[in-house]
Amino acid sequence: MRIQYISDTLRLQSIYFILFSLLFVLNGCKPEQKESTPTSTEAQNKPPTTEGAEGEVNVAFLRTAAAYFERHQRPSGRLEYIINPEGTSSDNGVYNVVRHAGALYSLAAYIEHTGDRQFDEVWKKASDYMWETNVLPIPDTKTLAIWSVPGENVYDDSFATAKIGATGLALVAWTIGERTGLAQYPREKVQQLGDFLLYMQVEDGQFYNTYHQKAGRVDLGRYQYYPAESALGLSFLYELDPQDKWLQGAIKAMNVPAKNREEMAAKPVDHWDLIAIAKLFDILQADGKDITEYDYLLEYSKDLVDRLLLEYEESEVKGSFTGGYGTTPTATRIEGLTAILPYLAPDGKRVIDAKKAVEEAVAFLLDSQIKEGELAGGIPLATVKKDTADRSESRFAIDRFNSKAAEIRIDYLQHAMSAVLGYEILIEKGLMTGD
Repeated sequence: MRIQYISDTLRLQSIYFILFSLLFVLNGCKPEQKESTPTSTEAQNKPPTTEGAEGEVNVAFLRTAAAYFERHQRPSGRLEYIINPEGTSSDNGVYNVVRHAGALYSLAAYIEHTGDRQFDEVWKKASDYMWETNVLPIPDTKTLAIWSVPGENVYDDSFATAKIGATGLALVAWTIGERTGLAQYPREKVQQLGDFLLYMQVEDGQFYNTYHQKAGRVDLGRYQYYPAESALGLSFLYELDPQDKWLQGAIKAMNVPAKNREEMAAKPVDHWDLIAIAKLFDILQADGKDITEYDYLLEYSKDLVDRLLLEYEESEVKGSFTGGYGTTPTATRIEGLTAILPYLAPDGKRVIDAKKAVEEAVAFLLDSQIKEGELAGGIPLATVKKDTADRSESRFAIDRFNSKAAEIRIDYLQHAMSAVLGYEILIEKGLMTGD
């Protein structure tokens, strides 16, 4: 019954989408369920707000990245997932909605922070694509989720799955989109996305990471990244719709790693943890609450920062956190550090080292961006291929890396944009000067 329900939902959605598309062409109408807030000509033409030569370089990087998205967006609103060095798509027709949601998040954050409205339509088309394609109900509940539909997701080609990570990032993007006047979706349906995240969360704060078309809720506590993405989505939803259940769900989620620091020390650093905790601190302070009650979250954050700084210290490549020339591992670490840095003590070696690492890593990212041609603005997997004489990895792994080093994927670009934007925000707040 459950499988048939999802299959029927997906089949009906496809039929409705085809019929709607025909009506859209004939009548030039917009879906009644969405209410986009018009953007004035003055707002559209507003230049990015930044000062100083360094700020101009950062915003130029961001604007060029956004322009890459614009040039590589299909008429449907979907983005070209992977572009090879020849400039053609190499995604073989598959997609990853988690990374689409991430791209929406970074582009919305760029538009909101800079006031640059020339990419509004890019965002709206990409946003409507996800709303119309991926927002589907969870059987036997009153919730909605972001689903990876058959034939679209990279890994789950033969069945439908709903992901908490995609749903969390979609809530972030749509919250920013609404308050920036990009688009407004029905509040009740947006709330149902938040209710899905709470439905997937158990009492101790852990999540089932995936809702499987056949098996229901699966992968309890299995993955990193998704839980903190979900906490971030609930936090943003709380700002839009200040119900305590959203905030409490986010706090419970971050309590899991923060209260199990010894266990987390054996796992890779999750930069989303730092971003989600910083967002919680923002909200708690805005609500006039004493964040010293949550010192355990700050102590866990310091553990993560120290581990990232140790990685950077051990790297043989200036600007790279991982000892190689991969762009995304460095970008994600900048995202985490720039998010939490305002809540670290204003002095001391940790902050000094963090600022230095961030500055050098951002320079590394700026240099990695493609400057000319159709791929201008894109961020490749890596700027330098691995030495095949290095036997710390298998020859197969090295060859595979090198074969993809020049490819551009939307999440490489998303993380780089978020990293540079986080750095630019710290500069504007005056937090990158002095010790």
